[in-house]
Amino acid sequence: MFVALVPGSPENVANGLIVIHALGAVAAILGGNCAALLSVAPLKDLGQVRWSGAVLGALGIVSGLLLTVHVLLPDGVWERGAVYPFLLWELIIGAALCLRSRTSA
Repeated sequence: MFVALVPGSPENVANGLIVIHALGAVAAILGGNCAALLSVAPLKDLGQVRWSGAVLGALGIVSGLLLTVHVLLPDGVWERGAVYPFLLWELIIGAALCLRSRTSA
């Protein structure tokens, strides 16, 4: 919500509100990727698909770290690399849970 309400614009950098954007981004990126990483054990009933959380969560955290040090590629690449993995993990796990519920019904 902070990221949406306070865009990362030059105006918000100038007026100091970028801190709110940054706090929201860190919370979302770190929270989403940690949730993916920590989901491996509780989702043991999903079999091998649960390991997508470990792989994607680690990828997202590494991308987030590379975003903070501004190396190799433009920041936009690392930003998407930090956000998209946990969104993809949510999609994979959601689909796996839906498929499991259809086959067990």
